Amino acid sequence: MAKKNSHRFAKLEGALFSGNLIERSKPLQFTLDGVSYEGFEGDTVLSALMGAGINTIGKISGEAIALDPRFCPPVLANSNYGKPQSAISMHRMPAINGLQLSLTDFLGKNTTSKRTNPGKILRTIWGAGAKSLNYNLKGHRTFTGLYDQLKIEVQEKFDLVVIGAGVAGLSAAREAINLGWRVALVEQMSGFGGDAAFFGAIEGENRPEDFVEDILKDIRNNEHLKIYLNAKAYFLNEESVRVHQVLKEGSSITTKVLELQTSHTILATGLLERLPVFCGNRLPGVKGARTAFNLAANYGLWQGHSSAFSTSSSPATQVALLANEMGVEIKKLADSRTNPKSRFFEFSKAYGISLAIGSQVSFCKPQKNNRLLVQFGLTADLETNVGDVLSVGSLIVCGGWQPNLNMWLNAGGEIQWSEQFQQLRATGELANVKLAGACSGAQSMSECAASGESAALMLQGKSNHKSSYFTKNTEHESEDGRLQISGEFPDMPARFLEIGSSFLQPEKIDTKKMWQNATSDNQNPKYGTNGKNIEYGLGDLATKIALKEIPEKYGALLAQERYNVFKTLDKSATIEYREVNNNEKSNFIVPNYLISRFGEHAKTVELKIGETRNLEIGCLIYSNQDNLTIKHAIGTVIHMNSALNGKVVAYLNIRKAANFPQVAINNGSSYSTAEIITDSSKGTEI
Repeated sequence: MAKKNSHRFAKLEGALFSGNLIERSKPLQFTLDGVSYEGFEGDTVLSALMGAGINTIGKISGEAIALDPRFCPPVLANSNYGKPQSAISMHRMPAINGLQLSLTDFLGKNTTSKRTNPGKILRTIWGAGAKSLNYNLKGHRTFTGLYDQLKIEVQEKFDLVVIGAGVAGLSAAREAINLGWRVALVEQMSGFGGDAAFFGAIEGENRPEDFVEDILKDIRNNEHLKIYLNAKAYFLNEESVRVHQVLKEGSSITTKVLELQTSHTILATGLLERLPVFCGNRLPGVKGARTAFNLAANYGLWQGHSSAFSTSSSPATQVALLANEMGVEIKKLADSRTNPKSRFFEFSKAYGISLAIGSQVSFCKPQKNNRLLVQFGLTADLETNVGDVLSVGSLIVCGGWQPNLNMWLNAGGEIQWSEQFQQLRATGELANVKLAGACSGAQSMSECAASGESAALMLQGKSNHKSSYFTKNTEHESEDGRLQISGEFPDMPARFLEIGSSFLQPEKIDTKKMWQNATSDNQNPKYGTNGKNIEYGLGDLATKIALKEIPEKYGALLAQERYNVFKTLDKSATIEYREVNNNEKSNFIVPNYLISRFGEHAKTVELKIGETRNLEIGCLIYSNQDNLTIKHAIGTVIHMNSALNGKVVAYLNIRKAANFPQVAINNGSSYSTAEIITDSSKGTEI
């Protein structure tokens, strides 16, 4: 277990949440609006600010709004003063030692003068704004970059441009170069893999990092492939893709606009995380599960020594397990579904983290000392607020997922509402633009890989000839639940629909009055939902449809009409198993957060059990029946593949088990005895 400083986890060898992109041996310092901040090599300006404790961007109507990778201001190097087209969103700006920066507005204009502002420095250091950028949010809009004002520095021709270097994008690129096409692979982050590590592997798949590395081995240094990292695609038409790339060159930052000329494009842009609707859902300390995962994995960032979770999506659960491994107290892990099933839930037992099903956040409000007071309630009856009231350092939430179809809309694609998934999904076809991966509906890594290959083949007029891919088994992995929506409570912070600059809140709308003159189905509503010129994002619109504030048939039209809303950034090892061949040595992958759980003598072993009923993955194992408390556990069940034959696979401390003829497996209400099989062919000897 790693100790945690005020805003970052300490480095823990082998732990996923140790900040794998930063080099702690290389500290740096930069200034923003005259205030000095410290960070590490590998930080962005945003991650360095968060590491310094800045968690608030500013206020709306007197209410603090969280600083977030999906909502943060642009910055401008002081050397580029007066050149607004050089402004870069702070989550894309690398932190460099000695760099002097200023905040800008959404048009790239400096919000402070060239002269140092002593008052702002004092407020930032001493005042109530010590955790805030004190950014003026009045009239703020989404920063999409003034890239069209920059000269196109590079023009290059490709047979195919793939946007997104996750599993789907990498697979599409591999398939295309194998068929002889010249391919450009564009990724807005600095690495590969997308959200594979966050969503994890299903049974039968390799670990996410191995899955990605296998593809990279095939395509690295291929003369037909050119890779653009830290590059954001922002414009797409039938002839080209325009990309804004941020490059670190020594002690300076340069940017350039690329025009990648192509007649074929694959969009592997992934998913946007939905924000549950409850009072206080954008307070500092409230974060999306994937955002929390990426900040911790990449930069070691975490707020507070205790956290609560409220989710309707299983992968969010592993964030709690990984944070617990780093020393965070998980006070509650709530899931709004009534009977969810997931491998992540099973492994939470190994850490003594109980899952509260059918429960979600009712509201939260700020407390002193940068904490949150969170009220939980029953999903079926939130008005009574029968649930825990907790004081925590952070609240991690997940309301499910919305396919990131911004570039699809940019290309002229159409979307429609799916009531089953509560998502706006792509519909129809574009001749030379294909979707791949999660944004096309794929759910597992293998499905994403298959969709990438299929997209590349279809653009060449071929069909996918491969079929050996694993599909998510809903019998063992529940589908995501519906968006969590809680009511409004007096004297509580506002409820917002999504993260971004719209700051939309639920509203009561007379839909009949609004839409009775809204014309026929083939005409766009003239002013959208309420006649205001507001930047609606896909998440805003999906939530409005879920709230019944917009009829389903008009939601998609509004998204297409108002496409110039969010250009959201997203990014983000997990459990996986192999099927056993009885003629081969068993080799089950142990999830990272269990590696140090049972000590240095922990091994993967096969157990012969006395009885099989009621045993599940995640059941704790003890050396004897006298000590059945969590702290005395010596192992856990990690696979039930052979349970019908009276065998299970476990990960346990064999030294602690050596002095006992049998071990005890606790299923929560009773126990079963088991013997360790010492078959050398299985590699499980004591």
